Amino acid sequence: MNLIEMLYGPFEEDEIKYYMKKLADGPTITVNSFQKDMVFSLFYRYFGDTNTVNLITIRDYVKLIIAARRILESAGMVLLPYIISSKVLRIATRKNINKKELTKLELSPMYKYVEEKYKNEKVMKHIYSLIATTLSSEFEYIDPEGEDGMKIQVVPELVMEEILMYITMI
Repeated sequence: MNLIEMLYGPFEEDEIKYYMKKLADGPTITVNSFQKDMVFSLFYRYFGDTNTVNLITIRDYVKLIIAARRILESAGMVLLPYIISSKVLRIATRKNINKKELTKLELSPMYKYVEEKYKNEKVMKHIYSLIATTLSSEFEYIDPEGEDGMKIQVVPELVMEEILMYITMI
């Protein structure tokens, strides 16, 4: 966590408290597994394995959310940073994308790059699942300086392209 704070911080106390308040359902903070996996995937390399990251505190998890948002924003993404750092209102886990979405996805130059990089059907199915779940779910902005509390309008083409970009960052 110290390395992450050096690279992507500083994390202001007010910002951490704000996120904790917005993520809370009553007295406890609910950690959504879909969002947690999206956030943790960006940071597994800093922890050395996929288990150590699960030992962090809620406060450190919020720092990872903020860092993930900063990383994605600096990569030029405009929708995924807000989805990753949002309050998940409703999660609709889906495994597959429909044929129309798949056709659009396959036309992306980034898709061809990801397909070549991984050359693994299981990985591609996981990517389809990330896209499908994101497209089917509902998220609310957590943004103290912007559209805080508003529902995020998910744009399918943008989600597909940004998730492909996100995959290349892992």
